[in-house]
Order: sequence, then structure tokens, then C-alpha cells
Amino acid sequence: MPPEHRAAANALGKLKARPFELAIRPQQITVECKTTFDIHHLWCCVLECLRESGLAGLKTVVSTRSVDVIPMKTSKSALREKMSQLCPGGTFLCIGDKPRWPGNDAELLSHEFSLSVDEVDSEPDGVWNLAPAGVLGAAALRYYIHLLAFRSRHFQMKLR
Repeated sequence: MPPEHRAAANALGKLKARPFELAIRPQQITVECKTTFDIHHLWCCVLECLRESGLAGLKTVVSTRSVDVIPMKTSKSALREKMSQLCPGGTFLCIGDKPRWPGNDAELLSHEFSLSVDEVDSEPDGVWNLAPAGVLGAAALRYYIHLLAFRSRHFQMKLR
């Protein structure tokens, strides 16, 4: 575990007095609220705690239900880069739920072949959610998968 990660885990341990739960992994600290809580407010609490502790070199992102603290160099776009190495010239469809900063999928969904199962990008040429109104999360992912038609070396999405 990098030293700044260990220091962040120690600093965020102070949040335990509140209704927060920490999950500490080698490359990620996840902060979840044990009660109903506004995720933006939780993100602000985590940022404030880290700032007060003078910690740097960390990225703080949000998901639907948690706040993640990760090393600055960590990125979900590394998955897309690795896939490009394995299949040069390939095109990949990325699907996530939080395409806008500070969303945990902002980097992953920053290319042209991306869809959201929840939020959309603020730009018209950004990430769209093509699922029917009210269909979000895992249900939207299932909807997208059912629209896919696989061919020998590609797939297509047939929108209804």
C-alpha cells in the first residue's frame, strides 16, 4: 500500500465516529454511509478530511453509493488501453453510470463509444443514456445487452 494511501486511510478513520463505513483495499479506499445520505455531501466530507490532513497525490471520485479515494495515477481508462493493446485497431463500447466529474466513470466514458446507465454528460456530444425513461443501473445494462447483435468480428446495437 502506497504511503499516501495509508495516510489517507488513517485520516479517514476519523469519519468512523459518523455513520460511515470504510473498506480499505490495496489501491482503493471506499467510504460508504450506513444511513441514507447525500453522496455529494459525503464526497465533500471526504475531501475536507483529506485536505485537513494535508494529503496529496490522491483522487477522490463518487459512484452511485460510495466515495472512492484512489492514487492519482489510477484510472479506469487503463482497461480501455489494455484492450487496445490486446486487439489493435479494435473499437470498444464502455458502459458506466457516472460520466461527469467527479464520477468514478468519467475517464472510462471519455471516448466516443460510451453509454451511461444513469447520468448523462452535460455536453450534447458526450455520454448518453439510451435506456427507456426510469430504467437505470443494472436494468439499463440488461436493456443494452439485449439490443446487441453479435457478428463474427463485430457487434451492432439495434435501437428500437
